[in-house]
Parts: sequence; C-alpha cells; structure tokens
Amino acid sequence: MKVVTSQQMREIDRKAIVKNNLSGLALMENAGLRIFQSLKNIYPDLRLKKIIIFSGSGNNGGDGFVVARHLYDYGVKAKVFLLAPFNKIKGEAGENLNIIDKIGVELIEVETVKLEEIQEAIQNSDLIIDAILGTGLQGRVTDLKAKIIDLINVAGKEVAAIDVPSGLNTDTGKIEGPCIKATHTITLALPKIGLLLFPGASYAGKVTVVNIGIPSYLLKNKKLKTNMVTKEIVKSLLPSRAAYTHKGSFGKVLILAGSVGMTGAAYLASEAAMRSGTGIVILGIPRSFNPIMEVKLTEVMTLPLAETEKQSLGEDAEETILKLLTKPPRYRVHRHSP
Repeated sequence: MKVVTSQQMREIDRKAIVKNNLSGLALMENAGLRIFQSLKNIYPDLRLKKIIIFSGSGNNGGDGFVVARHLYDYGVKAKVFLLAPFNKIKGEAGENLNIIDKIGVELIEVETVKLEEIQEAIQNSDLIIDAILGTGLQGRVTDLKAKIIDLINVAGKEVAAIDVPSGLNTDTGKIEGPCIKATHTITLALPKIGLLLFPGASYAGKVTVVNIGIPSYLLKNKKLKTNMVTKEIVKSLLPSRAAYTHKGSFGKVLILAGSVGMTGAAYLASEAAMRSGTGIVILGIPRSFNPIMEVKLTEVMTLPLAETEKQSLGEDAEETILKLLTKPPRYRVHRHSP
C-alpha cells in the first residue's frame, strides 16, 4: 500500500476531481459515510454513545459535518462544536454545515461559550470525533484550537480522529505543539507518512484506511515511492510450494554464532532462519554451548565446533566450516543423548 505526504494527497484529490469528474462534494460525502461506517464497526454500541464532534472550517471539518448527519440519521444526537463562526465556513464544508443545521443537529460555536462549558460537555461524552484540522496544518496549533485540544487530551475519553489527529505534522510525524491523542484514526484513501513515524504513530492510535471513491490507478501510481509493507504484500511475494517436497527442497542455511553472554543471538538468528522458510538450518556453535542450544532449538540442527579458552569459535573450526560450506555433510551434525 502506498503511503503519501500531504502534498501528494492533495494532488491525488485534484486529479480525481479534474480528470475523473468527481466533485469535491462527492468525495466529502464518501469520506463522511466511510468514517461513519468505520465507527459502527469499531463501536458496536455506537447508538448508545454520547458523541461530540469538534469541527474546523476546512474539508476536515466538512467530513465531520457529514459524519454528524449520518449519526443523526442513525439515531445518535451528536453535538457539533464549531471552531469557526458559522458564517465563515464556506465551500463544500459550508454546504454540509447548512444541511445538518436544517435537519436539526445541535451546533455550538466555541467562541460563544465558556471553556468550562466545553470541558463539561467533553466530560459528559462517551466519544469525541476530531475534525478540527486535516493534512494541511503548517506549524503548531495555537489559540483556541490549542486549548480545545488540551481539554480533549486531559479528559481521557475515546477519541476518533478524521484523517490525521489535529496538530500532527502529516509528513514527518513530529508533534510541534498541542496534538490530539487519538484512540483511533480513520484516514482517507491512503495512509499518511506522519501516522506511521514516531512520535506521530503514538498519537494516531489504531489506524483504519477507508476507500472514499478515488480511482485506484491514482492510488497505485508508481511515482508514489513510499510503500507500507502489509501482510497481503508479503504473502504475494512468497513462492508457492509444491506438495511433493521435503526439507532439502527449500535451501540450507549455516549460521556461525555464539560466545559467552551471546547465546541469545545464535538462538534468535536460527529461529529467524527457520521462520523465513529455510528447509535446513545448521547452527555452528562453540562446543561448550551445544547442550544449551540443543535444549533451546528443536528444528535447528546444531554443530559443535572447536572453541578458544574464552569459549568463542576457535581457529581449529575453520577446516570443518569450509568443508561444510562446500558440501554440507550430514555426519558432522551431532545430537547429544540425554
């Protein structure tokens, strides 16, 4: 899966709108719907929760307005706190704000109430949705937005962030000021780099990526050079194995490791070789550590080798090792009887 910067995501959005005749309003609707559906999956008791949404004036806030409408239709009486005056919210966000206003969603302009009232609303809520700031943040959050973020963080409530936690640097994962500490982040179309790099990753909580209807060719563009390794990618790279095979069909690995205080390295390297799919793993170890490794390792074959007085591999082991590298002889691998 591709991972993007804020600028790359804006360019993807632009191409989806300009080249594919998708409207910004349609993308916002898709985003809000997918976020709402994700919330239902995350919180099976969503209908029973007291939810408040903090929305800014941009597209992130607009996504929050769409979520509010779907929650309202679902039977949840969510409150929406506006971090900008109603009449200052324009564009697609403004259109969705007008819709939820007309259907009766409770709207509160934060500039018209005391911080103590906002704090009380936060304390009385079960879930907070962060739609304050999106990927376009530059620098640190200040003024009233910063105070709201601090109130949310100290409350210890469940927080679901839309796209990225407000205050997070989308491109670097840096925290340059107040930043929402989310329980979940529902990010749109593709993961953002800042969600995966620390310290940002520790503020994002569990990240869910949702499809908002952007054409797949834009999301898989080879010009996007950063990728996130997923289970699906790893699985696709693993070669299939025929049914009629044995351990000798899948390669052999010789590991030379181990000394006083360093037997763990030998153990971990051997287990990693087995986990990678190697058919036969042989661990060459100073002979005095062989009894330890035979207890620790079940599938790996151990090879006790000559050692120094300090119990590291000795020069006398060289000939045995070189012969093994040329053609691994089975008779050189030993097991001690208990």
